[in-house]
Parts: sequence; C-alpha cells; structure tokens
Amino acid sequence: MNGTQQVEAEEFKNTTLLSQKQKLLKESIGQTKEKLEGLKEAQKQAKEPLERGELRQDKYDALQREIAETENELKRRLSLPDSE
Repeated sequence: MNGTQQVEAEEFKNTTLLSQKQKLLKESIGQTKEKLEGLKEAQKQAKEPLERGELRQDKYDALQREIAETENELKRRLSLPDSE
C-alpha cells in the first residue's frame, strides 16, 4: 500500500469511528430522555401517595434527586460535540 492509500484508509477508518461515535451518542441521548420522561411520570404518580402519607418523604426526595441527576446528565450529553 502506498502513502496515498494509507492516508485514504486512515481517513476512512476515522470517518467510520466518528460515525459510530455519533450514533452511540444519539442513542444515549434518546435513552436518557426516555428515562427522564419515566421519572417525571413517576413523580406525578407519587405526589398523591406522598400527600396521603402512603409514601415516605425520603423516597420522594430520592426520586427528586434522580430526576435532577438525569436532567444534568442529559444536559451534559447534549453539550457534547456531535450530539445533534
């Protein structure tokens, strides 16, 4: 393989790796969005039991923390290059 072919092969490899990285990042963002939606739905469903005393405050607080952590994770992933 001559020099030009080696450069072309390396460029192809880099392009393929970048494409795979972008695909994985998009999938990860989608999964994080789904998780956040599920957590927010759980939050809605937990409000009434909390008010009735059927759910302990610490359990509700843990759910709130997980929502905040997931929102931060989503923001972080969306701020990564090639996340669109």
